[in-house]
Amino acid sequence: MRHTLRDVYTTLRTEGALLPPDVLQRIAEADKSLPGLTPADYHCDGEKLNEAASRAWQRLQGRWAAFEASRAELPADETGTTDTRERWLLPLFQELGYGRLIGARAIELDGKTYPVSHLWQSTPIHLVGCNVKLDARAAGVAGAARQSPHSLVQELLNRSDDHLWAFVSNGLQLRILRDNVSLSRQAYVEFDLEAMMRGELYADFVLLWLLCHESRVEADKPEECWLERWMQEAQQQGVRALDGLRSGVQRAIEVLGRGFLAHGANQELLEKLRDGRLENLAYYRQLLRLVYRLLFLSRPTIATCFFCRRSMMMMQRRSSDASRASASRGSTRPQSYASWRLGVVEGGTATSTRPSILSVAGSAAIRAVLSWRCRHWAASCSVGKRCLTSTAVVSPTATCWRPSVRWPSPPTVAPCAPSTSATSAPKSWGVSTSPCSRCSPCSTARQRPST
Repeated sequence: MRHTLRDVYTTLRTEGALLPPDVLQRIAEADKSLPGLTPADYHCDGEKLNEAASRAWQRLQGRWAAFEASRAELPADETGTTDTRERWLLPLFQELGYGRLIGARAIELDGKTYPVSHLWQSTPIHLVGCNVKLDARAAGVAGAARQSPHSLVQELLNRSDDHLWAFVSNGLQLRILRDNVSLSRQAYVEFDLEAMMRGELYADFVLLWLLCHESRVEADKPEECWLERWMQEAQQQGVRALDGLRSGVQRAIEVLGRGFLAHGANQELLEKLRDGRLENLAYYRQLLRLVYRLLFLSRPTIATCFFCRRSMMMMQRRSSDASRASASRGSTRPQSYASWRLGVVEGGTATSTRPSILSVAGSAAIRAVLSWRCRHWAASCSVGKRCLTSTAVVSPTATCWRPSVRWPSPPTVAPCAPSTSATSAPKSWGVSTSPCSRCSPCSTARQRPST
């Protein structure tokens, strides 16, 4: 079974689109197709990268133990800046190739000062005490009094043309930051140093060593460093993925459009297109909307919305055999997709005549997403949530095995009549305040199975 990056590296957290998980995975696996991962690129000629990382890991074990002992004796009202830097963070960056960091003067831009603690070439490195949170201000603490350490460094990167990447840490967490074009969403890569060192997670440290080594930000120009090249590689990879998705969507529209017209039960649809009552563009828009609803159903957000983590963990044991069988057949289907999950769980219980709660909720999602008259019903996922949180009672006298649950009130939806306008989307597609009585999801939600 293929594991996600979060499953393998438990101390790693990514926010925004700074370095996507797939690129981090390639870095961790030393993918030869990704440039910048040779020993020479890390200034380790004659030594393997894993040997250099292992040597740094062994040295830092004692440093962390000394820091933990000093931290235990630290009063709660003290920031612990000196102990955090001298006993832990400065030795950490020394093992990462930065040497002995020297304190830097505050950087001034347009009359505003940024008291960053250290600076290595053009890379700000802001180190604060272990009792200072990275996302909160601390009164009277240099580098955290006016704004949080993270915000201080991020604002500096956004306003300065001479600084592109930076590091910020309080000894317990270490973040990699970059000039962020978004003002509403943070973007960074974070390592939980405390969990890493206490849990002796060597694999996580190797990834940290590969990402934070001084060679990653060493360049004559900030935009030429390896971190920047890797981010550009991630963007190019995303463009290629979007191009592949675009061609797949186009193919799906063609197949579905021809299939609907060729079906014998769609003579009315064919006549509307022939006499002009339904314009080609309006038909295309309906097909495009259907394809994107199918894409929405395939995304992992459905799985996390409909099926809570606890239920997924309970189902893991039932689907393990089917997962191994799929892996032995060389299946390449994404295992995080909700549709894949539904197939594995149901495939593992093919001999049972009783559908699982997962199948009931999944069927409700499919009916909602494929419904032509139901808008935004699937996004609420109210039926699916209630399915998992309610007690299922199966009636053996019923015509089919169906869990008897307390269904919620019908969702508020609006009829979505096709538009004959070729210039704008129909106004009737908006959400109204009256429930739709013709939608299959709504009518199904009203039908309470007999107990």
